[in-house]
Amino acid sequence: MTTNMELFVKYCIVVCVLQVCQTVAQQTQEDTQTERCTNCCNGIPGIPGIPGSAGLPGSIGQKGDNGEPGLAGLPGEKGTMGEQGTKGSTGEPGLAGLPGEKGTMGEQGTKGSTGEPGLAGLPGEKGAMGEQGMKGSTGKPGPKGSRGDAGPAGQIGVKGEQGTKGDMGSTGGQGVQGQKAEKGQRGQVQHQPRVAFSVGRTSPIDRVSSNMVVIYDKVHSNIGNGYNTDSGKFTCPVRGSYIFMTTALRQTSSYSVHVCVMKNTLQLTCAYETSGRAASNSVIIDAEQGDEIWVRLLSGHALHSNNRDYTTFTGYLLFSNTD
Repeated sequence: MTTNMELFVKYCIVVCVLQVCQTVAQQTQEDTQTERCTNCCNGIPGIPGIPGSAGLPGSIGQKGDNGEPGLAGLPGEKGTMGEQGTKGSTGEPGLAGLPGEKGTMGEQGTKGSTGEPGLAGLPGEKGAMGEQGMKGSTGKPGPKGSRGDAGPAGQIGVKGEQGTKGDMGSTGGQGVQGQKAEKGQRGQVQHQPRVAFSVGRTSPIDRVSSNMVVIYDKVHSNIGNGYNTDSGKFTCPVRGSYIFMTTALRQTSSYSVHVCVMKNTLQLTCAYETSGRAASNSVIIDAEQGDEIWVRLLSGHALHSNNRDYTTFTGYLLFSNTD
């Protein structure tokens, strides 16, 4: 109802506006036609009056023709779901669908009843020989047969492992005393060579830049003449076991002393001192006839000695070996 009233009011306003416009147009035309005369007969036109108030609404006009359909409005909001309709009648069967994927294997069904025996089939081809069966259980022993002829002697078997040691037997009786042996011949006393030496040095050696032989110039003993004062080396006169000893005194607190006992070119043992005063060492070796034993002062070291023989070299033969 409210919507129809609003449309009616709008319609009346439009009609009034059209009538006013038509009246203004007619007045303008009449003014144009009389303007020529007015310019010469009448005075200057007055100012237009104020438009009157709107008239009362007219009576409701007849219903107009239906207008053309308006443009489609925007879609409204989604309505609430309606009640479920009644079930329709069953339609005609559709076309067969594509076969579906293979389903998972179902559970095993119950065992069916035994069918009737079938007809005997044709004999099949001979099958391949099967695998050898498991060894059967040992049967009962048969009756003892008669003894056969002796076979040829077999090969000697592999020697078995040694058995465990048996218990100790009881102590046997005392044996008969043997006869007294004859006295043997008197043995010969083997001659033991005498070899020994002891030497000392009477002067110091300053710090050396390379290894050098220490020469001992003072000889205390030289039994067997094995030590050479020119070379500073002792030459073993016989094959045997020897003992050698050496002592060396450090020269100053600036340099340490480091000496080694040598056999030919082989280093046997060394004596080293860096904080105390003297260093010493000894060694027992097996030597061949002609081996040279001597003392080496190592590079970068020094030693001290004087006529009191603080630096010495000693050795002697323990026993010879002539076998």
